[in-house]
Amino acid sequence: MGNMYWVAYRCWKEYEKFIRVFDFSDETFKDICFCPPSYGDNSHLSCFNGDSLSLLQQDAASRKIEVWVSSKLGDGDVSFSKYFSLSGLDLPALRVHATAARPVYCFVKPKSVIVWCVEVEGKGTDKACSCCTLYEIDEDGVKSKKVTERNYVRDYSRAFVCGYAYVPSMIPLPWVRD
Repeated sequence: MGNMYWVAYRCWKEYEKFIRVFDFSDETFKDICFCPPSYGDNSHLSCFNGDSLSLLQQDAASRKIEVWVSSKLGDGDVSFSKYFSLSGLDLPALRVHATAARPVYCFVKPKSVIVWCVEVEGKGTDKACSCCTLYEIDEDGVKSKKVTERNYVRDYSRAFVCGYAYVPSMIPLPWVRD
C-alpha cells in the first residue's frame, strides 16, 4: 500500500501492542489496530497478498508458532484472524536472543512460509557458530532447512545486521529537488 508498518508498544496504564503506519501521502504516523494476543516480544510483521499484513508469533518456551493475517488495509477497521498455527519440539527458535536480528519471512504458498533467521550451532562447545538459516515451515511443521551463512565469531547478533525485507513498488515516488 506504499506505507511503512511496524509493531509498536505503549506502556501507559496497560501494556499495549499495536500496528503503527507511516503514511507517506500525508507524512503522518497513525495507529491502525491492536495486535492479537502474543508471546512477549516475539511478533514479526510482513506483508500478505499486497494489501494485507501478516504477523508471525512464537512462544519462546514451547516454540509454538502462530501466523495471523489482517483484513485488507484501507477498508476501514483492520483486524487480524489466525491463519495457521503449529507446535512441536522440532520447531526452530526463530529469534535466539534479544540482540539477534528479527526473522524475515514471506509466504510461498497457502499456509506455508519461508523464514530466514539466526541460529546457533554447537552451542556450549569450542566450535560454536552463528548461522543464517532458511526454513520452510507450513501447518505440518518444518519442511526443509538450509544454512545460508556461517559466522565463527561467537557473537550471533553479528550474523546479519538487519532483519527486514523490502518489496519494491512499480509506482514511482515523485522526485522533489531543493
